[in-house]
Amino acid sequence: GAYDPATHLYIVGTGNPYPIYDPQFRPGDNLYTNSVIAVDVRTGKLAWHFQYTPNDSWDFDEVGVHMLYDIKIDGVMRKVVGHYAVGRLPQHVVPSWDLKSLYVTNDLGNSLTRIDPRTGRPTGRPLTVEDPYNMYFTPDGHSAIVVAERFSRLDFRDSHTFRIQHQLVVPCVGVDHMDFSADASYLIASCEFSGQVVK
Repeated sequence: GAYDPATHLYIVGTGNPYPIYDPQFRPGDNLYTNSVIAVDVRTGKLAWHFQYTPNDSWDFDEVGVHMLYDIKIDGVMRKVVGHYAVGRLPQHVVPSWDLKSLYVTNDLGNSLTRIDPRTGRPTGRPLTVEDPYNMYFTPDGHSAIVVAERFSRLDFRDSHTFRIQHQLVVPCVGVDHMDFSADASYLIASCEFSGQVVK
């Protein structure tokens, strides 16, 4: 999310409705899902919202970062929320190991969109990476670990060039999120469709 101290608004994107792929069990727009909402932090009340995909049955989350800008429109300074087009089916915004870049993982687009964290804008051409549902970095920053959920695989890539170093097939369905142990000697990954955790 993003916070605007001048208006006291917290602006955040929301996820998809549930059950995800079966809208017949949740008729209507499913208001506030797949939306950007603005909440007044002083009162906790909704200030405004915009719903991108009413009654979503395609898993189009809107949880990406919404950037705040003060820009001049028709000669008047206005506060606006920026939401940039990236690749097909963006899933997560991931900081690089050195925190100098952000990456949007475009799952079905088979690409990463690099974002400049100072401006919030995409930079350069998309990087071709197969099935990047999610992405992490090894604790030493040597490798990016692309979570290729559709292929039940963790793809270890050079953290600068994104060339493949190693592919590890994970024995579960829907590998999606992971973290390293405190001493960085192993990682644990969750598998949302089979309900497993693998080490």
